[in-house]
Amino acid sequence: MSSLKKLLLIFFILSSSFIFFSCMLFKKPQTVDGAYILVINQSTDTAVKQDTGVVYSSETEGMYPSAQIFRNSEDKSIYPIDRIIDTDMLLTNRIPILTSKSEPPKLNDLKDFITENYETGKKDTVRARLLSMTDHCYVWVEVSYPAKITSGQTDKLAAEFESRIYPLIYDHFVEKTDLESIGAVYLLCYDIKDGFSGSGGFVAGYFSPEDLSNDSTSNKCPLLYIDTYPLMTDRFGVYKIENAFSTVTHELQHLSNFYVNSIYVNYIKEEPAMQSLWMDEGLSMAAEDLYNGTQTSRITYYNGSDNIRNGKVPLIQNRPDLFWLDNYSLSYLFFQYLYSQTADSTLYKKIIYSPYNDFKALEEACGKSISELMTDFRIALFLNKPSGKYGFNSKEGFDGIAALTSYNYERYLEASAGFVIKAPADRSFELPEKYGPDIRFYGINP
Repeated sequence: MSSLKKLLLIFFILSSSFIFFSCMLFKKPQTVDGAYILVINQSTDTAVKQDTGVVYSSETEGMYPSAQIFRNSEDKSIYPIDRIIDTDMLLTNRIPILTSKSEPPKLNDLKDFITENYETGKKDTVRARLLSMTDHCYVWVEVSYPAKITSGQTDKLAAEFESRIYPLIYDHFVEKTDLESIGAVYLLCYDIKDGFSGSGGFVAGYFSPEDLSNDSTSNKCPLLYIDTYPLMTDRFGVYKIENAFSTVTHELQHLSNFYVNSIYVNYIKEEPAMQSLWMDEGLSMAAEDLYNGTQTSRITYYNGSDNIRNGKVPLIQNRPDLFWLDNYSLSYLFFQYLYSQTADSTLYKKIIYSPYNDFKALEEACGKSISELMTDFRIALFLNKPSGKYGFNSKEGFDGIAALTSYNYERYLEASAGFVIKAPADRSFELPEKYGPDIRFYGINP
């Protein structure tokens, strides 16, 4: 190689290096514009957390006080939950389902029911008397319970079940023929042993799929467990069975949903299906919403949840041991968001009867990807516009949703989790150098 060629080669190498390092030195960082920034993990892989790479700044101080301050302003609010029994049991163990129906009971019959004791983690036996009945329900009351729930009260529950609750489920959630094939539903009213101490969460009711099997601990009937205390009592200690109507609606959706997705599909069609937990709960709260309107306690809890505010609560949660009040609030609000966006009265049936049992059912019913749905939902929670995709279409009571901003966010986000932070004063948020493959940043301008 000639000296001239060597000099030209050296010059080319040095020039290229200078240009490269100059570009690196003066490279303009990527930014997102907005007064606030939504940080969200759009993955659906619940087994993996992803790093947001966000550096905490005092700029992210929240617009609202902490959850403790919110909740101290409440008068020891109580929040209903339902204990979630392992709904994979019938599918995993292939326990035989009920093959025949027993003789219908008669008024004043006594029956021993096997129940869950959530204080001890063991089974209890509760003796109950049949006080009221209709074509589609039997109302039983614990015999050892104080005589404050009379047949006059249970007649109200039976009448409400027949005239409003039962039709609501077949109008919006499952086909009438499928609901009727379940048979008359047993409603057991008793004091669920849940350790309730006067405030906080309590078990308002539950449904156990085991009761639809021939297992030794099954009650061998379609059964809903309904709490009496504190669910049926007002603040003066007066028992009002009307307080349980919404819970009965909630649990009947669980029962009918399980029947359609698990027993009907798996044992007749032999195709595996199981409604995802967070979706099943969202649908049951949607049933309550259709029955008696906006569930304000869910909004109140959302507004005061530091866990939600700081990105510690994923929307997609299928573990019963991790599904608590924060998750109830998010699932309720998400399904109300879907309903407000589609304005489709058949939406919930489309989800339940979908060939998919997870978020794919939502994508199919709504015509959008789950990443788009959950991102628009998070922005809607913050902006809450009166119309359009970033709001709830002025649904009554939803104007009270707080625009939560994080002050102590969760850096490693679970799938479908997210939080909002305040952007710098110039509204230009510089993206971190490294972050997870499904972490996304969106500018929000109120």
